[in-house]
Amino acid sequence: THVVALSGEDIIFSIGYQRINYDVAMIYVATDRDNLKKYKRHFHKAIRFMEKDFKETMGIRKLLATCPPDCHISMKWLRRIGFEIEGVMKSFVDGEDHVLFGRVS
Repeated sequence: THVVALSGEDIIFSIGYQRINYDVAMIYVATDRDNLKKYKRHFHKAIRFMEKDFKETMGIRKLLATCPPDCHISMKWLRRIGFEIEGVMKSFVDGEDHVLFGRVS
């Protein structure tokens, strides 16, 4: 599943996933911080849509997400949609630590 939101010809955000094992998937969101603030309702709807698809067609029960520890907007957004901090992934992307979030659906 992959969702892309457009405004005219501009990409607002892209959301997708990578299955980790049978019932766990890592989601990703590609956007910039301004769009995350401006289109937060759309992000929520896209995540809910994907979550429903995950549960009904793929049997996925847990979603994971990561973000850099200095990206406070992303961390706030993840908490708002029900994710909880599970730990820190050391040197996860380009040698940079990322905060690991999880949510059981």
